[in-house]
Amino acid sequence: MIVVPGPKRAISLRIDQDVLDWFKASGPRYQSRMNSVLRSYMSAVRAPRQHARKVSEPPRGVRRKDA
Repeated sequence: MIVVPGPKRAISLRIDQDVLDWFKASGPRYQSRMNSVLRSYMSAVRAPRQHARKVSEPPRGVRRKDA
């Protein structure tokens, strides 16, 4: 999927040192990659859950004890 970047906003964000080191070690534009990961997560959370089950519904192949 191609994402046309919008205007960016400068913020102050606290990140665990090991996470920051990992992104920086992958080369230049690490902040853009961090933004991309956050955008992917945001899209995944917003997407409708087609395979979500009701809390009371057991996983497939598992019988309910009261059934």
